Amino acid sequence: MFFLHPRFLFLLLLVPLWWMGEAFYRRWQLRSRLEFAEEKFQEPLQLGAGKPRFPGWKLMWSLGLACLIAALARPQGPPVTAQEVPRPSLQIYFVLDLSLSMLARDVAPDRLAAVRAEMERVLRNLAGDRVGLIAFAGEARSLCPLTLDHDAVAETLGRLRAGMLDPPGSNPAAGLELAREKLQARPGPGKVAVIFTDGESNRPGDLAATAARAAESGVRVYAVGVGTLAGAPIPVGRNFWGKQVYRVHRGRRVISRLVSLDLRRAARAGGGVYLSDQEPGRAARGLVSRLKRLSRTLGQKAVVRRYTEYFPGLVALAFILFWLELLGPGRGRRP
Repeated sequence: MFFLHPRFLFLLLLVPLWWMGEAFYRRWQLRSRLEFAEEKFQEPLQLGAGKPRFPGWKLMWSLGLACLIAALARPQGPPVTAQEVPRPSLQIYFVLDLSLSMLARDVAPDRLAAVRAEMERVLRNLAGDRVGLIAFAGEARSLCPLTLDHDAVAETLGRLRAGMLDPPGSNPAAGLELAREKLQARPGPGKVAVIFTDGESNRPGDLAATAARAAESGVRVYAVGVGTLAGAPIPVGRNFWGKQVYRVHRGRRVISRLVSLDLRRAARAGGGVYLSDQEPGRAARGLVSRLKRLSRTLGQKAVVRRYTEYFPGLVALAFILFWLELLGPGRGRRP
């Protein structure tokens, strides 16, 4: 046997608390009577209070209350039926920018850390959906195939570092194209590619055109812009004295900026929307709300079991105990 909602069992603590409260009330009541009673009645009152007696009415109410609380916890017995039903799910590829520009700190603590936090928020709301992970720099690479094991995706995500892929550079179109190819080969609706990037590109490839091809293949494209329009320099390490060193090109410090216009065009061409990652949690909430509205594929079957329910018997027993207490002798003589 197991409980479907075990958290309700904590309410059982109310039963001993009620007994303690009733005992304190009896002592207070006796003390009040002794204070105002005449001297000749004080001894009989004390003797009567000290006589042991079986508190049947309290026991009935306690057992009845315990039965109702246990019924709230929904005790489940052996399974009575088991059947396989298709599990509807989305097929989602996260496409993540791992170029060096993701080290810029115009979003705290840096762009990659902010994206990782947003992706983890989204993962927590995709129960039952298949999720895969693609990363890109100068080229794209599949890091995690579509899977229901979101913990595996989160673990892979936690190991990613900006600049870890070769060759260096930034080619968001390549990442989106790889996601399109992998999703196109899968049957059914509910195919989604979500690209997280600052939109900068120094490789050939049109992101909007790639998103349009994805839409033609039945893949909906969402774009999450990371960074700010003002931008920030790209840290590349520290010098001998521990001072932060930034990327320099032709003697000038490189400033990486969010290219939101290209991302908006790509999302529009891909049938999705553009979301900004500047406010923590905002992109994740917007993305999850939109994903929940999409049609899903009836994929792998899941085994659904129905268990024996014990709560009707507990409820019936509780009312029997209450009824016996109400009909019991001495009901009107409770102290």
